[in-house]
Amino acid sequence: QILGVTSPGGEQIDDLTVTYDWEPFDQAGAPRRRDADRFLRMASGIIDPTITDNPMDQGTADPTATLSIGPFRFLEPDSTVQVVFAAVGGRDWEEFQFHGGWAQSTYDSDYQIPLPPPSPGLFASPGPNNVDLFWDAFPETIPDPVLEDSLDFQGYRLYVSRDNVEFTQVGEFDVADTIGFNTGFEAVKFDTIIDGHQYRYRYTVPSLKDGFEYFVAITSYDKGAPNQGVPPLESGITQNRRTIIPGPGKSTNAATRQKTIVFPNPYRGEAVWDGEFDRERLIYFANLPARATIRIFTLAGDLLDEIEFDADTYTGENAAAIFDPDFDPPALSGGLAAWDLLTSQDQTIASGLYIFSVEDHVTGENEIGKFLVIR
Repeated sequence: QILGVTSPGGEQIDDLTVTYDWEPFDQAGAPRRRDADRFLRMASGIIDPTITDNPMDQGTADPTATLSIGPFRFLEPDSTVQVVFAAVGGRDWEEFQFHGGWAQSTYDSDYQIPLPPPSPGLFASPGPNNVDLFWDAFPETIPDPVLEDSLDFQGYRLYVSRDNVEFTQVGEFDVADTIGFNTGFEAVKFDTIIDGHQYRYRYTVPSLKDGFEYFVAITSYDKGAPNQGVPPLESGITQNRRTIIPGPGKSTNAATRQKTIVFPNPYRGEAVWDGEFDRERLIYFANLPARATIRIFTLAGDLLDEIEFDADTYTGENAAAIFDPDFDPPALSGGLAAWDLLTSQDQTIASGLYIFSVEDHVTGENEIGKFLVIR
């Protein structure tokens, strides 16, 4: 679809000829090889019938279509004409026309179009088999730049994914009015300040698996403008998407802390969360002290690796399976540390029984345990 043409001076040019021409591709015949023939055809103003998916309509070879506009009789050297096209599609003719109309009105309004509200600020705090999602009310204050009802915010949608591709909606909360589910926000209202930022809402996503990587996001959406042909618009999932790994929380009392465990134990060849390569394999140490040093030994007492753990700052940077320096680090639960089954010399460990020690930096106590690797 041709939306418009702008002259070198920036004015719209309306007195041009549009040509829509299609024909079966024929290499042998090679019609209109010369530029002069092509230009004459493009300036002819012919509007061929629409191609359908009927083989009798298309002919025996691949149809080749040309959409052109012109001619431009004279252009100054080094000048530029801007021609804007839109690729328009639809599931039926009515939707196709609707999308084409919006493409044209978008161009005519200098791309001033209705926009969804932005996604809210999101803080994710994973815990044992769950994650608490905190978000602010920022989208509720942002007007739409085009619609008559500019403050058209309607609600929030909460999403969770295991693969960062397919997201499942796990919650929705909207303004208590005549649109949508009318849930209101009382069930999730929770005023708190985290790292100096004010959050207004909280929701707990349950039934997650400790040690597994999840992706969470909260979008916002508006009520749309039915009288203007605008459906409700929703912000993008990637605007505030977070990576989280549930697990035991941060230890706050050494006297009540449970014993450190390793999972999976035994580690049988691979874990379900492992990646394709050796560097993307891992086990977890859980129920750790708030600050500790984890040491892994062979049965002979040889030190294989050492992990410095601080519940407030640990982001899994020692394990490639969960840490990528090109992306934001995952949010961890505070009582969980990963090990990639590689020694400090970057060697893969063999099958066998291994000893670990956990030195508590607060109490000075050492805890000893074992885990088994079967390859």
